[in-house]
Amino acid sequence: MQRDFETTSIDVARGEVTVTQEPVAVEATIALIINHQHRINLVASPSNLEDLAVGYLLSEGIISRTDQVISIELREDQVLVDLEGGAGDADLWFEVRSSGCVGVKMQYEDLDIVIDSPLTVPAANLCAMQEQFREGFDVWSATGGTHVAGAFTPEGTLLYAAEDVGRHNAFDKMIGMVVRSGADPRNLIGATTGRLAAGLVAKAVRAGFPILISKAAPLDAGITLARRVGLTLCGFVRGMKINVYSHPHRILV
Repeated sequence: MQRDFETTSIDVARGEVTVTQEPVAVEATIALIINHQHRINLVASPSNLEDLAVGYLLSEGIISRTDQVISIELREDQVLVDLEGGAGDADLWFEVRSSGCVGVKMQYEDLDIVIDSPLTVPAANLCAMQEQFREGFDVWSATGGTHVAGAFTPEGTLLYAAEDVGRHNAFDKMIGMVVRSGADPRNLIGATTGRLAAGLVAKAVRAGFPILISKAAPLDAGITLARRVGLTLCGFVRGMKINVYSHPHRILV
């Protein structure tokens, strides 16, 4: 979603000033209400909100299966979710997450999942995957103001993709698309345009992706976590170059 704003454009080299209409990505505050408890305010792009809710619940470890979600209802700036058997009630919290992802729950230190996947992928396919993020995303193409997340087959086919003003939100939306469709993340490669911080790595691990790639840089905590839990982490995937920071045995050269 985008809006047009009147913008004064200055070309310093040419000494030119023009007034134009420029598209800008939209961010909105979305309240996530779980079992009638207001749990989080997400500043996000107001699209694919059901996917965002399910992806968030799964990637943050609040649910472990999609069938724990009884119902989802959209109501203006709210997403109301009912979970079975009190799921999500044990850890009472309230979180505010900006589009810059400040406030993301940092619950990954005790992550006890270990990825033991035989999935492998040619390095050239990973490079081609990242290149696909340059095409087909309307808001990103028009504004440059969003992040994109995707799920690929090892052969390089993009199956699911989402964009959002927040990189964690985009990844959660993509996870929601994958699991709500019945696909298995354990057979797919997760991709993002954002930095590979520990919080994003934890989301990929909880969802089940064995490989996570980005054109951007990793952070030290993200690398440390990926090495501990068995995730293959690839950063700076640009052109025909890749930096593999953990478990490189899944990348075929």
